[in-house]
Amino acid sequence: MAQNILIVSSRANTGGGGEHYILNIVKRIDRKRYNPFVAIPGDGTLKAALEKLNVEVVQFDSYDYSLAPDKQWYKALSGIENNLHILTDFIHKNHIKLVHTNSNIRWEGVLAANLAEVHHIYAIRIDFDPDHYLYKRFKLSLPNFACIMSTLSTFVLSVSQNCTNSLCPPIPKNKIRTINNGIDQEHYDTLLNNESHSIRMELGIPLDSTLIIAAGRIVHDKGFDIYTDMAIEVTTAQPTVHFVIAGGHEDTQLYESLLNKISRSVARDNFHFLGHRNDIKKILVTADIFVLSSRHEGQSNALLEAMACQCAVIATRCSGVEDAIINLDSGVIIDVDDLPAMTTAITSLLDNPDELERYAASARQRITTNFKIQDKVKELMQLYDDALALPLPPKGSPIVRLFLNATNEIAMLGMKNIEFERRLQRVEHLADLIQFNFIIRCIRKIRNFLVNLNIASKPDKNKNN
Repeated sequence: MAQNILIVSSRANTGGGGEHYILNIVKRIDRKRYNPFVAIPGDGTLKAALEKLNVEVVQFDSYDYSLAPDKQWYKALSGIENNLHILTDFIHKNHIKLVHTNSNIRWEGVLAANLAEVHHIYAIRIDFDPDHYLYKRFKLSLPNFACIMSTLSTFVLSVSQNCTNSLCPPIPKNKIRTINNGIDQEHYDTLLNNESHSIRMELGIPLDSTLIIAAGRIVHDKGFDIYTDMAIEVTTAQPTVHFVIAGGHEDTQLYESLLNKISRSVARDNFHFLGHRNDIKKILVTADIFVLSSRHEGQSNALLEAMACQCAVIATRCSGVEDAIINLDSGVIIDVDDLPAMTTAITSLLDNPDELERYAASARQRITTNFKIQDKVKELMQLYDDALALPLPPKGSPIVRLFLNATNEIAMLGMKNIEFERRLQRVEHLADLIQFNFIIRCIRKIRNFLVNLNIASKPDKNKNN
């Protein structure tokens, strides 16, 4: 009989690597062994995509965990307990045996699993970043974060060797598994055999022009500021090269700054912002070079897809890259934020077409050999098997109850503090109105006039004497 499992997503919309990973799992998991359910924060496009695959979805409340404003943060904390009621009720109702949280910035899954007394697997999809808003709020260091995950989870799943190395220690080696992301190579082979060059026709890019692409959400961590600077430098020397960014404009301010920079440069006619695209694979197939300019990753799905699409790849040395690329064989690895190295690598490939083709062919072979999605799903099911073979976690972890008590107290005190500050501002505003009000000022002047008049009208006793 199949075991019921609950996968907790960090986002409600498709498009990100984590959501792509979930869809890959539920498409290929052996339903005779495991029956997947998925929990998503809020209502988004991921729900419809999952329901098409006959996967039941449970929604919990989504809150803005950003650093500002404080009111949103306290609202988020006060909503955690309600989210846990939703998830624990769902776990009990559907006889869930294991919860798989597919993100290290979502805590609802691990807390609900502990309250429901079922096994939990924590997936680390990106490097620990001490500047991340969640960890800055809770002031968590990497060792503390790792200890919490290890204590509350049956196993910790890491998507890259670099992530694994950063967590061991303090997580014991026998409690963490490294399972890379996977690619359906047959799907990409079909795309390669039916290449249409539709994006070139859409953008008016000649077939004999080199097309360089970067893909991902437009946020600081993706390093698109370095990518655009490189494009400007390369276009100055090679004006027939075209550059593309395919990804949603999550950081509107960053997007506007990139757009303005390009529009004032020599690359303005050679640079194309595509926004979010549902046909990213078809775009990758027609590209010549893929650039991963990220500052932080776990393991980039876009990088693996580009390699499967036979692109020559240049990538920054962030997590997952060295798992995927053998430097100077299946791609070029450069340091993060190293604009000169990125420019040099691109120029070298443009000047050496044979080398470009060799990298592209090697990248595709690397995916075919080491990153088959079928193999990765088998490894994941084995991890589920190993977790369920262990004794159930102890009842009622005190850490969970302490955490909930602390967050409720912080939320209550925070909201009271905001209300106190609001009232104080109203009092100060009222005081300003009283002090500077025109009528009050007139009354004050009349009073002073009358006081002075009264003083002047009194007889001078000393003079009379």
